[in-house]
Amino acid sequence: MYLKTARHITLWWLFPVLVCSILWTDSGDSATYDCLDESGARVLTDNPAQLFKCALLPSQSFSSTNQAPSTAPIPEANAKARRDQIPPDTQISAHLSSLNEENQDRPLNEDITVPLTKNGGSFVVHAMLNQERSAQLIVDTGASMTVLSTQVAIDLGILGTTDNEILTVNTAGGSVQVNMNYLSSISVGTAEATNVAVALHDLPDIPEHIEGLLGMSFLKHFLVTLDAEHARLILHPKQKKP
Repeated sequence: MYLKTARHITLWWLFPVLVCSILWTDSGDSATYDCLDESGARVLTDNPAQLFKCALLPSQSFSSTNQAPSTAPIPEANAKARRDQIPPDTQISAHLSSLNEENQDRPLNEDITVPLTKNGGSFVVHAMLNQERSAQLIVDTGASMTVLSTQVAIDLGILGTTDNEILTVNTAGGSVQVNMNYLSSISVGTAEATNVAVALHDLPDIPEHIEGLLGMSFLKHFLVTLDAEHARLILHPKQKKP
């Protein structure tokens, strides 16, 4: 009776070992088991031989007994890390690129309003010539060209040069022959035109502080509204032809 019982106990003891051995053999080297050793302590191992009550753990839980927990950063941390890695000048450029996109949504040709001064029956505007010389000019939509006094031409260094031309200019007072040259720019308020043809001529019978006419060689770049009631010039830039 004793021997029979002992044989039964021995087989019962070997059963979990055999089961664990089979599981370990079928699962490959990467399988991990949760077992008990002879003292009853819990052991995680990839070799369940000589251990008891082994249970196969899911393969995604552990790849080996020494595998460290995942340290992958959370998505928010990943996003912050990517932002921190962007060079400051790139961030500024991106910011500036964003501002430029916003400006593209605004009207490209907004109206420009310029105040005028009434002088007798004429309106006078303050103009900047070649970004260096200011002048008070009468707004004259009947003049085919902008006209500047000889003193202004001397100050700008464009009088008596070899590139001057002789032409006939129609003004409100009639036609006259004058020297002609070009200014790199004429600005009225924030409105600007470049490479503007100008006639160099002293106009008769005008106040001393008036130094010429603002004619169509400048005004042709805009849709012009002369608001006499409110003494203002409204300029709407024309779209340049491609």
